[in-house]
Amino acid sequence: PVFRSILIFLRPAESAMRRLIVIVAAAMNVRVMARGSGDGGRLPDFASFGPGNALPAFPLIDPRRRFSPENSWAGSQASIPRVSVPGMFDPVLAEQRSDQIETTALYRRIAALDHALKTLPWQAKRLARMMARRSNARPGSGRVGPVRPGLPPGYRQRSVHPVDDILKECHFLVRDCALLPP
Repeated sequence: PVFRSILIFLRPAESAMRRLIVIVAAAMNVRVMARGSGDGGRLPDFASFGPGNALPAFPLIDPRRRFSPENSWAGSQASIPRVSVPGMFDPVLAEQRSDQIETTALYRRIAALDHALKTLPWQAKRLARMMARRSNARPGSGRVGPVRPGLPPGYRQRSVHPVDDILKECHFLVRDCALLPP
């Protein structure tokens, strides 16, 4: 239940953060340098890139909706019949569930959200550079904007948490930004 309650809060918070980054990037006048014209060709110090100090990168682009039929509800394939015998309390073929949940991915998502919030101008520059690279790309999946069309991920019609109201406001403000595709 704690894992689910954190996810209920985390999805709208990530979507609101993406929209906030788009708003800041549209307000900033970022000059994007051509590739290879920044440091004179020097290589970075690769010894400083250890696994211990690597922060996860916040995803700047909304996950796209999946409309393919193979991604539909897979309950019929994943369900196990509950066969029981009178007098026995436990179903014979019931799957044994563990109460242990792997929380590493959840912790990394929270850390990425925290880091993006602390470094908002840097994230906006990162998005502006990404959108400048994408403007030269061929039409297709490499040219989509940072905000998906329609409702944002984690959107709820009825507000359950204050982050839902923040997401609605950020989504309203992001609709007129210049970084979005026409």
